[in-house]
Amino acid sequence: MMLQTMSNESKSEYLSKIKPRYQKASKLEKEKILDEFCSVCEYNRKYAIRKLNAKDPPKNKYEYRKRGPSIINVDYLPLNRELFSKIYLHKNKPMGSIKIRFP
Repeated sequence: MMLQTMSNESKSEYLSKIKPRYQKASKLEKEKILDEFCSVCEYNRKYAIRKLNAKDPPKNKYEYRKRGPSIINVDYLPLNRELFSKIYLHKNKPMGSIKIRFP
């Protein structure tokens, strides 16, 4: 007797259907859903938990890109500690990641 396995497309479709139900479920319900998911897809339990708790992939490829350093255009002012601290607090970033451009 030969067992048939699910295709990857079927597994991902099943995952997308079961994921919202799993995330809303209580602890006891999650256990039952997880057992069902593991038996149907033949996944290891830990792997199935990671799959069910994972964030949804971004809708387009540009969401993966990281932003470059922040660039602040400042009219010429005598730069002092106060100005830098205001910029730091405003951007909430380490000072090394902020570039200041002078006109």
